[in-house]
Amino acid sequence: VPTRTSTDSRPGPHTALRDNLDKLVAEFRNGASVLIEPDRFYEPVAALMRSLETHLSYRVGAGIWLAPCGAAKTPFHSDVTNVLILQVSGSKVWRIFGPPVPLPIIDMGADLAGGHLVPGRLIYEVTLHAGDLLYVPRGFGHEVTPSRDEPSLHIGLAWQVPTVYEVLRDALGELMRRDPRLRQSLPSGFANADGEQQAAELVQRMAGDSLRNLDFGAAVSQLSRRFLQDAPP
Repeated sequence: VPTRTSTDSRPGPHTALRDNLDKLVAEFRNGASVLIEPDRFYEPVAALMRSLETHLSYRVGAGIWLAPCGAAKTPFHSDVTNVLILQVSGSKVWRIFGPPVPLPIIDMGADLAGGHLVPGRLIYEVTLHAGDLLYVPRGFGHEVTPSRDEPSLHIGLAWQVPTVYEVLRDALGELMRRDPRLRQSLPSGFANADGEQQAAELVQRMAGDSLRNLDFGAAVSQLSRRFLQDAPP
């Protein structure tokens, strides 16, 4: 089996292994949790990903999470993706909290660092058993505790959504290429006290005239073309 695994970015005893099933099993028996990326070798999951992408117009990723008995709890965090969890075997306790940062995106960077996030109020607590399905919208904080009595396995599907911000960014970038006023340099000495005000007035004057010509329709079309061009065969 051409197993592909990768390390989770959050704290925990996850293992990075490639094409070595014997070593993977040994690590698992020694208490490591394993994250397997199934899309290249398990067709049912790959087909489900393609179907979701067609219907949602979002790029979908997948992971199979296998945790041994008594595995460490996944600590509180929130994701920039929407997540769909299918519990396959064993059980896990999920605690869902209000979003510490509403509708987060990757570009927010340090604002999303785990140590800075404060949980909102507890919204939902549930124990997932085999066959259960759970949807966690992006930004909602959560922590996960695997069963202490048996191994636990779930499939996670995640999709990062395009946002209004991306359309604005793309529209502004296209307008910058068409309108040289947006490429005008800031006045020399703009970092000084008087220069800051002059620079702000220049930007406001240039932007006020130019932003009326933003073409949001073209920006959305460009985003659509990128999605279709990047789609796997």
